[in-house]
Amino acid sequence: MANLLIKKNNIDLSVNSKIKNITIYSNKAIIARYKKVKLNKGENSIIFSNLGTNIDEQSIKASMDIKNAKIVSTSLQQNFLYFFKEDEHEKIYKELINNLKKIIQFIDIKSINALENVILQDLKEYIQDTLNNILLEKDISITKLKESLDFILTRLNENSLKINKINNDIRKINELLDIQKDKLQRIRTLDQKTQNNIHVIIESEKQTEGIIEIKYTLPNVSWKASYDAYLNIKTNEVELIYYGEVNQITGEDWINTKIILSSSEVEQTIKIPDIFPVTLSGYIQKREKELELEEKVTKKLEDKITEGTEPEPKHADMVDIEKKDIFYKFIIQKPYSIPSDNSWHKLIINKFKFKPKLFYETVPIYMEYIYLKGEFKNNTKYPLLQGKVMVFRNNNYMGKTKLKYISLGETFSISFGID
Repeated sequence: MANLLIKKNNIDLSVNSKIKNITIYSNKAIIARYKKVKLNKGENSIIFSNLGTNIDEQSIKASMDIKNAKIVSTSLQQNFLYFFKEDEHEKIYKELINNLKKIIQFIDIKSINALENVILQDLKEYIQDTLNNILLEKDISITKLKESLDFILTRLNENSLKINKINNDIRKINELLDIQKDKLQRIRTLDQKTQNNIHVIIESEKQTEGIIEIKYTLPNVSWKASYDAYLNIKTNEVELIYYGEVNQITGEDWINTKIILSSSEVEQTIKIPDIFPVTLSGYIQKREKELELEEKVTKKLEDKITEGTEPEPKHADMVDIEKKDIFYKFIIQKPYSIPSDNSWHKLIINKFKFKPKLFYETVPIYMEYIYLKGEFKNNTKYPLLQGKVMVFRNNNYMGKTKLKYISLGETFSISFGID
């Protein structure tokens, strides 16, 4: 760890390695990077520079496929950089020095005037005493002494005015100095950066070259599932777009990167729903009337119900799947760019086309509206994770709903709004 004061243009802040892939969990990400290196015989120091913040040092791993060479150690290096902006700082420093010089100059003038006032005051008192002693004698010297006394009084008044003006000038310059101190403090605060480098030591038996890979874990990353559901009324088909939304503030900008979304920590939050006892009693006649009313409404709507076909999804794979136990990894084929900006970025996991069973639902005793719903069966290759669903009917936005965790083969429904 080091503290460095440098000029910004004197250090390379670019990343000197490429991203192989990024595996994102619900609260962290594992970054895999690589770089091509040339090794000399003996010990070699390889640096992967300008990586993300808060790297877990215990998670750092290095590997390579270079013969006659071995990895000796890996370590995390942190440099706390304080950038010196030459032009901007030099201007502020010059203003600061000039103002300090003015203050010193004013203080010198003020001191001289004050000293002169002391001397003049002493001289005034001496002349006044002399005048008092010879007041009864008529002599030409009395007139001259009076003139001298008037001159001294005039000088004293002038010097006092000068000192007041100087004090006012010093106060204004001190105000300017306070402003410049604030500027300097802001510059020091804004121009700090923590440089994170991973240092790999390799011993080689001969001069050679090859690829070195590293992996490390970063916090401040998360992802969640979301969906768009588009219903085409004419064809009774539904296109379901499955997204992974990623948010990250790691200090790294991931450009055109292969992304892997892991459900392991997402699925760990799944709970078996609580089951509460329900006691049924009384109101038999009232319930019979409700059922009778529902039967009448249902019968009236039967002509509008679309049975559809078995909801087998049609889709073109946009993702590769890895399964371990009950957990899945979605290996997205298309590369994506995800900047470190604390915003949610949508990645398409896959698109499905369903031919669901469409039906209407209403409970007249509780609501006056009729809702169009679709019944689906998850015949995809993986579960649908819990997430929000944006609902569209003939490309018209109808609202949003939620999808619970849907396992393989499970039946589920989506509401497409009021009919």
